[in-house]
Amino acid sequence: MVMIDHVGCVYRSTEEAHHVLGHCLGLRLLRSFTLSPEGSRDLFGRDDALEVLVFGTDRRVVEALLVADHAPTRTVSHVALQVAQLEETLHRCEEGGLEVRSTWVGDHWVFFVADCAGNLFELKGGRPNQDPAAEGGRV
Repeated sequence: MVMIDHVGCVYRSTEEAHHVLGHCLGLRLLRSFTLSPEGSRDLFGRDDALEVLVFGTDRRVVEALLVADHAPTRTVSHVALQVAQLEETLHRCEEGGLEVRSTWVGDHWVFFVADCAGNLFELKGGRPNQDPAAEGGRV
């Protein structure tokens, strides 16, 4: 059996990571550490030390790797997060300037949040499924 232990996302700064993971997604900072230049080279092919912020709830969920020269890209790779209050989380993300995307798939809504660093988060939660025509196809 394979289970995901954590996911790593790249941010350009501590402030960016705290804004997205802390404020918008509601995760708390659990700890932080520095990966040495040797470790960074061995694991990621980089020659610089990497600051890592570990955010989560009861368990570690997301490691924010701080890379100042990171250039966001459009991708289909994403992390799916289960959130307790989906509507509130989506609202915080929109208020925080993140792009909230939604579409009707089969018999339910699918919600994605795109952040400033190019990371995509699929948010799953307690929102009742509704017909897309009832809401015009958006949250």
